[in-house]
Amino acid sequence: MTIFDRVSKEDFAQSIGLIPKEYQSFLSPVSDNVDYYLYLPGAGFGVDKDTKEIVGVHRVHNVLVSCSELLEGAKKFGGNWVNCYDGFLANKYRELGFTVETERLVFNDEYAPSNWDFDRWGRPDVISLSLEKR
Repeated sequence: MTIFDRVSKEDFAQSIGLIPKEYQSFLSPVSDNVDYYLYLPGAGFGVDKDTKEIVGVHRVHNVLVSCSELLEGAKKFGGNWVNCYDGFLANKYRELGFTVETERLVFNDEYAPSNWDFDRWGRPDVISLSLEKR
């Protein structure tokens, strides 16, 4: 069983700072309305207190915890949906049970993160995926 510690938003922001800057544009800014959890600095997630959205899922390459362990942890703390760019990450989330697409928005350049690399990442749709209805 993977153990996650609840941490402050400041500690979580420091953890996000350990991942390469080019990937930080995929993560939401830290918020007061989110409970944050770390496996170790460099690997963690947050769960929005009101909406139960899983946010800030990240892992640096030298931390030995898998994406599935991070998402299983987030589910245990009440997370039940994700918002992400369509493509590899969305496919990974689908493999982990987030199979109900609840919203799809066309990429809008006006709202792109300031360090978004259009040549590398293109303009993928933004989608919301929820856990299967049971």
